[in-house]
Formats: sequence, structure tokens, C-alpha cells
Amino acid sequence: MKTKRTRWGLAGGAALAVASLVATLVPGAVVSESNRASGPRAKPRRPATVSLVGLGDSVPAATGCPCTSFVELFGAGIAQRTGTSVRVDNLGVPGMTSTDLLTALSGGGPFASAVADADVVTITIGANDFQHVAATGAECPGSNGVRCYRPTLRFMKGNLQSIIERIKVLRTRRPTDIQITGYWDIWADGAVARAKGYRYVEVGNDLTKLVNRSIAEVANAESVRSSTCSCRSGA
Repeated sequence: MKTKRTRWGLAGGAALAVASLVATLVPGAVVSESNRASGPRAKPRRPATVSLVGLGDSVPAATGCPCTSFVELFGAGIAQRTGTSVRVDNLGVPGMTSTDLLTALSGGGPFASAVADADVVTITIGANDFQHVAATGAECPGSNGVRCYRPTLRFMKGNLQSIIERIKVLRTRRPTDIQITGYWDIWADGAVARAKGYRYVEVGNDLTKLVNRSIAEVANAESVRSSTCSCRSGA
């Protein structure tokens, strides 16, 4: 996927969720009216620093885009809305596949360590699982242009579920806000896509819908948040 600009539409609602998370992480940060009336005013506690880790491909990495990654923008939005210090660790890697991310989280390396300390985790992964198919120029036979991608789709879905489960294990079930994004387009878009022909655009659009649907299904099954990333960025 080529890139010209990046936008993201999740930060507003997600920041509200993180505000609740901060309250969970920092008990006593808010003094109730009943406490004010019945006893001495409690000294407000300094909010904890919230750790935000961004996982995924070149969408969070903002590769090829003269812009700030949505991970950093998301962190700034959380800080502004909650008044809490936010530490951002953007681990987006251009070209990363769902298998690559699962492998990175399965060892004891920097990815696993960062997630173990993260209060908020964003995940944008899956588009590159299909790039090798696109690069060959292969097309599915018959009228269903996405038929031959379905095995890869199921494989990606399984990996994504394992990624979320691994994050939960690394966090040892501590309060964690996990956000998963879908894609604007898993392949090239705009003029680049049109130059490749109608078939490329048609299959790419259909496959993007299936990828986003699969991501949403996994998010629902794992009880985590999901949103379509309105980004135009490389994967």
C-alpha cells in the first residue's frame, strides 16, 4: 500500500475509554462528594503515567507519509482529555505480517517487554499477509475475485486471535485497553491502484471489507475494541 496522507478516527471514543482505565489504574484520583462532606478532604493523588504501545505494520509506523503516526496522535489525545502523562512506544514495522507480530510477542524480546508494561495497546496488522499474493498478479478464477484469498484470511484471523491472547498473558490480566484497527485499503489506493486496472481495484476493495470484517469478529470474540482506520498509508 502506498501512502500520501494519514488520518485516524478512533482517538475520541478510545480516549474516553482510557479515562475510565486511568480511574481504575489510579484509585483515589477522584474524591467523591460524600467523602468531601463526611471527612477531611483527601489529598489528590498524582495520576500515573499511562503507557501506550502501538503494534503493527507501516500504518502505525506512518511509513512513506510526511505526517505524525496515529499512535503518537492517539497518545496526545489521551493526555489532553485525561490530564494524564502518556508514554508512547510505537513499534510499527513496515512490511510486518500477522505471523511476524505473533512471533515477536512470543519471545522475551523488546515487543513482549513493552506490551507487558503497557496500559493501552493498539494493533494494526494483517494487510501484508496478502501482499505476496498481490505481487504475483494472480487472480482468483471465476466471478468471486476473493475466493483464493480465503485460506490466508482464515490464517490471519487465527493469528490475530493468538496475538490478543498473547497480549493478555503478557499483561497477566491486568487492566489493559486493547484497540484494533482495520484498514482504509489493504493494497494501494488512488491513482496507483487505478493504474493497475479495474480488477485490482475491485478485488482490493472486496478483500479489504473481508479483512476488516474478520478483524471486527476477532475483536468481538476477544471483548476488545475495534475501529476501521481511516488511514492512507503503506502496510
